[in-house]
Amino acid sequence: MLHPHRTILTASFCSALAAFAANPPFKVGDRVNASVDGFASGKILYGCTVVDMAQWSMTGIIAGYRVRCPVGGKTEDLVVSPEAEHVRPASSQPARTDAATLTRAQGGNADLFGARAPRTCASMKAPVQGPPSGTQAAQYFICAQERTALSPTLTLFLLEDVNVEVGTGRPYSPVADGLAVDIDTRQPVYPIRGSYTSIICRAQSSGAAGTRFTGNIGHNCSTFDVPRAEGKCHKTAFGDWNCGMTGDLTNQRENQPPPR
Repeated sequence: MLHPHRTILTASFCSALAAFAANPPFKVGDRVNASVDGFASGKILYGCTVVDMAQWSMTGIIAGYRVRCPVGGKTEDLVVSPEAEHVRPASSQPARTDAATLTRAQGGNADLFGARAPRTCASMKAPVQGPPSGTQAAQYFICAQERTALSPTLTLFLLEDVNVEVGTGRPYSPVADGLAVDIDTRQPVYPIRGSYTSIICRAQSSGAAGTRFTGNIGHNCSTFDVPRAEGKCHKTAFGDWNCGMTGDLTNQRENQPPPR
């Protein structure tokens, strides 16, 4: 990944970037395989698409690619350096040819973490009138929070044991709700409270054991309990429910198996 604040901007470095910008190996729309950490790490995303050229923030010089990759049934964007160690044609052979790698290449990279995919909601509009039930609020909270992040390192966020209680609605408040930019100010806002377990998984990688990032196959997750969480549910301008709550993380557990 590009780290502008860590790199010395020498004349030779600028020349190399200028040469890349003048004749980049890939163009917008090309299909590629990509890796933020390098192909040797085994953390490879297959079936990505180049969507833009990434600029060096200090100079405006083209310095890499912005690629869009399928991960866990969704798509995520990331920036990768232009070297062959970080981006290769999608037609190139995978670094490994075991069954798991082939499944990853064909199924949206879902097995990078050895875990189930993030849950999604086909619709978040029910109920049209009145408050959501506790079950609905929990479902919408899960769909909003479960996701993958590709930068600075591959990370999967999941939830388990989600319980939500919905309170009495109140009118929109510019003070309490002003940061919710998608809110429909004409609709009531419903306070919620509950509990859940937060799970953070790193991409599985073979190698020397003893860290969270290598030799972690089968124990690549950290879990935290949130026994007292508070938040709210509100309707957006498109009629969808947006439910979120937060609380203090307790009982941290490292080296946990990924949920399936």
